[in-house]
Amino acid sequence: MIPGFGSRPIEVPSDGITMEVNVGSPVKAVFEGEVNSVFNVGDRQVVMVKHGKYFTTYSNLQGVSVSKGQKVSPGQVLGRAGLNDEGVGEVSFQIDTDKGTQNPESWLRRR
Repeated sequence: MIPGFGSRPIEVPSDGITMEVNVGSPVKAVFEGEVNSVFNVGDRQVVMVKHGKYFTTYSNLQGVSVSKGQKVSPGQVLGRAGLNDEGVGEVSFQIDTDKGTQNPESWLRRR
């Protein structure tokens, strides 16, 4: 993970986690839900999924394979990991509720 959730040495809090992965790796839904939005940030794609009162956000994707309103199940591929500005494969993951940003690490399955 680069970086983890919470405080950082440069005093800029992280709202999620960023994981270094192989470019093109499948990015999968962590829980069942409905795709709330799919949008671009520059040349990268973002998928936001609503899970009841929670929202998960998957950023830095390429080749998104879902669309707004689509139901998704745990493990369903949402898209593929893209490159960061340094040319490294990377995906960012964030969880939000009406109470604010949550630590997403507990939603990820350990290998």
